[in-house]
Amino acid sequence: MSYLGNKPSNIFQTINSSQFSGDNSTVNFTLSQTTANANELEVFVGNVRQDPHSAYTVSGTTLSFTAAPPTGTNNIYVVYQGKKSGETTPGENSIEYGMLKAINGGFENKATISSNITVDAADNMLVCGPAAFTGTVVVNGTLTVV
Repeated sequence: MSYLGNKPSNIFQTINSSQFSGDNSTVNFTLSQTTANANELEVFVGNVRQDPHSAYTVSGTTLSFTAAPPTGTNNIYVVYQGKKSGETTPGENSIEYGMLKAINGGFENKATISSNITVDAADNMLVCGPAAFTGTVVVNGTLTVV
């Protein structure tokens, strides 16, 4: 594979998974991560994928099978899917989480700007309407309203 510029650092990701050994009687297993629901997991028993709607349930870190998996060493394999791996917080004086909502490829601003704002001549400020200003806005430069 060739790259123009820098090679992406996240091109290969490790699979986050767990293995368990069945004993033909245990139905509850402790996961290494908290999981919101059964659809966040892919569960295999003896290399056969299990149906998340009927074969097992999940509550927090507990994986519960509806029937005990057969005896075997590491014969239960769990792959964690859709797990939130991190959260990005916008920097100071930037748009805040939850202010924008995607609508068919566009964005709707649900903002009320309540603090005083000064926009320097070298800076840009974008406000998508409707937006309510309850503070003072000072523009040091050109103001263009579209």
